Amino acid sequence: MITKHKNILVSLLLVLSLSHCKKFQPPTVESNNPNMGYASWYGGKFHGQKTASGQIYDQDIMTAAHRTAPFGTLVRVTNLDNGESTIVRINDRGPFVKGRIIDLSREAASRLRMLKTGTAKVSLEFLSQKSQEHIHTAAYMIQAGSYQNRENATFQLKELKAKLPALDAQIVEKGQLYKVYVGPYSSEKKAQTALGKLNTFSFDGIVLQISI
Repeated sequence: MITKHKNILVSLLLVLSLSHCKKFQPPTVESNNPNMGYASWYGGKFHGQKTASGQIYDQDIMTAAHRTAPFGTLVRVTNLDNGESTIVRINDRGPFVKGRIIDLSREAASRLRMLKTGTAKVSLEFLSQKSQEHIHTAAYMIQAGSYQNRENATFQLKELKAKLPALDAQIVEKGQLYKVYVGPYSSEKKAQTALGKLNTFSFDGIVLQISI
């Protein structure tokens, strides 16, 4: 009788052991959605080198590499791990690693707070498509605030979004400061018009010309 129970116990242990031998499937963001995947960033030795578009790569400008998007395309990149979002202009080709859908400049990666991790889970929203000859065109942003404390910048961003839900705004870290930017806009006139709308909701700001 003891031998019989012992055999039953061994059989049960064997079944339980086999049930845990299935191959582990790591989580992935790869799906049928080509605009969701992983972002990486590049800088260092590439800084000052020519990109696929012919433009010189500047790691301090808001640009990125994409496999197929036309050069000059503006893309909003959102870090799905922390909610940070920024806008880049496509001027290079890549990345060529499975699962990665965009390769960001160092500055863009900094704004998404992914410099230390190297990669981040992101989603892409294509805002416009412009031909290659327009990649040097300047854009305009409204600086709505500048703070030493990120919490204060986050508070203002939430206030802006609460009163103007459709507003395209983000926090940009510049040195020791956290700045709240609204935009970009394709012309200074459009930026000034947007600033006038902010003023009606008791928000101040200044219009800045930027390169993206």
